[in-house]
Amino acid sequence: MLREALLTRLLEGIDSATRDAGIPCVALKGSALRSLGLYAPGERPSGDIDLLVRKSDAAAVATALDSLGYVLLADVMRHATYVPRQLATPISLGEHAANTISIEVHTLVAEALPIRRVDITERLQPAHPAPGVNPYPSASALALHLLLHAAGNMKTHCLRQVQLHDIALLLGRFGAADWDALHEAARAGDLWWAFPPLAMTVRYYDCHVPQPLLHDVRRSCPVILRRVSDRHELTDVSWSNLRISALPGIAWSHTPIEALRYAGSRVWPERDTLEEVRTAVELQPHLRIVPWYQVSQSKRIVRWLVSRPPRVQTLSSVAAALRGSEA
Repeated sequence: MLREALLTRLLEGIDSATRDAGIPCVALKGSALRSLGLYAPGERPSGDIDLLVRKSDAAAVATALDSLGYVLLADVMRHATYVPRQLATPISLGEHAANTISIEVHTLVAEALPIRRVDITERLQPAHPAPGVNPYPSASALALHLLLHAAGNMKTHCLRQVQLHDIALLLGRFGAADWDALHEAARAGDLWWAFPPLAMTVRYYDCHVPQPLLHDVRRSCPVILRRVSDRHELTDVSWSNLRISALPGIAWSHTPIEALRYAGSRVWPERDTLEEVRTAVELQPHLRIVPWYQVSQSKRIVRWLVSRPPRVQTLSSVAAALRGSEA
């Protein structure tokens, strides 16, 4: 409840600061879900607040956040991360009330699956946004974002069950117009990437997705990805999978050339990928429990070839749970 109150107060501050500056933005994912009343106060954990802004407003948003005591920590293609000027060390794993609430500012919403970029930014922008914090243009737009975010996490085997839970709860609120909007995109072949997260949600939750929609989404999905998705369980594509896979997203490739480009990106990651890792470690010091991100890419490759190193995030969660059980 304390964390929820802090999130609410910070979002109200963002609304006021951006409204005063004449900047429209969209509160994404968890903030939007809570505003719809899908969760009771304090029920859904959130580590940060995500905002979508126009690229032309990015500098003005930085100024507005500075007025709230937030400064830039990292800026990559996916988002810019802002943290309090006095950044405190987390006192525990997870969304403790004393842990920092970061703000991620997005000028685009896209995922590389695994190389081909799926960009849904314009679908998430309201037609006539007002200065301040705006909702998504529709429930179907929010669903598209949740599905794409889940797809991106499935590609890297870091899905969280709460993501499926979010999707199931939202789909349970859908009306005919919302289903029609998704079905129209599916018939156009634009939702090939949505089959894995949608199928997994249906597998674990009773959310009554119309069969014609599920059929069309499945049909547009590449054959290999479709077959892999038919047999994958949550453990295979989530943080519960302790194994570090060399090419976890290879099945998302449409062509052999895409597969080769993806393999190359795993061996020689881009600057943005390395910067995201650095930011994650800075905000979550517990990730240093295993000396993995602190060593060079070449040393990580050698360690993977000659041993079975565990996934850092998984091991740190298990270690925190064990410490908690001993307390």
